[in-house]
Amino acid sequence: MTAEQIQENGLTRMPVSRALAKLKTIKANIDSALIDSVRFFHITQGTKAPRLLTPGDTIESAKAKAVGALQSFEKLQSNYIAIKAAIALSNAKTLVKINDVEYTIAAALELKKMLDSKIKMQTLLRKQHIECSNTVRQNNEKLEANLAGDKKDSNSTLTEQEQKDAIEQLHEIQRNLVQVNLLDCIGYDEVSTRLKNETDAIKTDLDYVLNESNMVTMIEVDLR
Repeated sequence: MTAEQIQENGLTRMPVSRALAKLKTIKANIDSALIDSVRFFHITQGTKAPRLLTPGDTIESAKAKAVGALQSFEKLQSNYIAIKAAIALSNAKTLVKINDVEYTIAAALELKKMLDSKIKMQTLLRKQHIECSNTVRQNNEKLEANLAGDKKDSNSTLTEQEQKDAIEQLHEIQRNLVQVNLLDCIGYDEVSTRLKNETDAIKTDLDYVLNESNMVTMIEVDLR
């Protein structure tokens, strides 16, 4: 990971990957500063020559520690915000390709957040497709079974072929009236393939592409 470099303009230059690691460290230090370890208030005793009621430190030293701790906390927060803003600005401009589609880093990160919903949509489409396909198959199998029960009338004046043709005509009319079909409103096969390709690309390529970009993309930050 490339080290930080202070530029002539006073800004600190670093790769995004370094900045992300620095954010974690700063956040940990901020959290640590919120632990009740530095005393910002004390109780003194005496009026002419006040001293801390709790021994072990002077009033001047206690004040210096409290002021220093607060200043350090505010500096950490300021640097955290500055780095986050610089990364956000970079992410809004830096481009990467996922599954042959170009995205800004910011958009790619949002795409990653949408992975779970894409998977859920695939599951929903697959479930409905299977349910409707099974219903169509079962209904039409039942229809064909009923039609197969039609028998020729031995007492009919029609010839065997004429009876056969008449039954087929009747079956055709019944099929036209009763037979069910699957209505695919979205072009399921194409949509399913596209969603799968997009999901696979996010799973396999996105993190690698983002890491590669973060290692080479440089930002400049005004650190205190």
